[in-house]
Amino acid sequence: MDRVTWRNGPDWADSEVAAHVRTELRMRHYSPRTQEAYLGWILRYLRFHGSRHPSEMGKAEIEAFLSALATERNVSASTQNQALGGLLFLYREVLTTPVGWLDEVVRAKRPKRIPVVLTRAEVRSVFRHLHGPKRLAAVLLYGAGLRLLECLQMRVKDVDPGMRQITVRGGKGNRDRVTVLPSASLDDLQRHLENVRTQHEEDIRHGGGYVKLPGAIAWKYPGAEREWSWQWVFPAHRQFTDAANGRLYRHHLYETVLQKAVREAVIRAGIAKRVSCHTFRHNADSRIMPTRESRGRWDRGIPGICHRCRRHNQRDSRKASSVSLGLYHPGFTPIGVVLERASCFNRRSAWRYICVVSTDS
Repeated sequence: MDRVTWRNGPDWADSEVAAHVRTELRMRHYSPRTQEAYLGWILRYLRFHGSRHPSEMGKAEIEAFLSALATERNVSASTQNQALGGLLFLYREVLTTPVGWLDEVVRAKRPKRIPVVLTRAEVRSVFRHLHGPKRLAAVLLYGAGLRLLECLQMRVKDVDPGMRQITVRGGKGNRDRVTVLPSASLDDLQRHLENVRTQHEEDIRHGGGYVKLPGAIAWKYPGAEREWSWQWVFPAHRQFTDAANGRLYRHHLYETVLQKAVREAVIRAGIAKRVSCHTFRHNADSRIMPTRESRGRWDRGIPGICHRCRRHNQRDSRKASSVSLGLYHPGFTPIGVVLERASCFNRRSAWRYICVVSTDS
């Protein structure tokens, strides 16, 4: 990179360097949130050292910046490692200068934390204080084990009521996966989708009904922006006008809307725990599988395998096909059981059960 493109002072973010860093991030298909995070840490790093050129700095300056984050700002180990990741990207990918000292920079050790898990009675009390689409979204977080943005960015085509499954597109690590659709939320979800479709048809009649599409799908399929299958399952209440083309778009429900609703429901329920939307995913992980003692009581002829065991996934990374079954397990009140084909037991074909517990029990 040419040194003349670097500017001193607070206008660095508007310089050509910021555009260059963003271009390099987009070329490698980093997520938008990672792009903003890395760009922000690079900016803070330069301002911390008086807007000096990064080629004039090295391991000592990076460690001084990371040490100041830990001692003065009291940031967590994951935040400190995120800042280090942004600086490593700056030196390795943007400046493209061979610097062997980058491998010697010490990363912060992340502590192991015990996740917050709610009892079923506490989950019921939280759900009683949620209403409408917010309650439905919280039930999906709990029943399907979805992350917050995975739930809010879900599109109509990703929901399959017939197979009782939800396809998560572009999840963590930009990976797709299939999870179960809780039967307890099926009726509410269908009624919600009917209301959303009525709203979408009304938007089309008024010249709107557009939705942002990932990648180059809008260029490849010009009419897909108004198709029903691409609409958000949880759309926002208001439309916005795109400055580029003047069209009326509808974004998905913003994450802070659901976060505030869950926080208020927890306060009204009188639960003295630090509960967030991600807590429902913790509950899904703890409730979704039977215990080791009860796992053998499935079908004696077919082994049950814990879906959290990573050893079988590491042996063979072939995609598994899932089909919804109507089986039940003693000691649980299931709302759906998935029989999933997996390659395990020394690469021999086997089946594994995933039991999803009802939110009403």
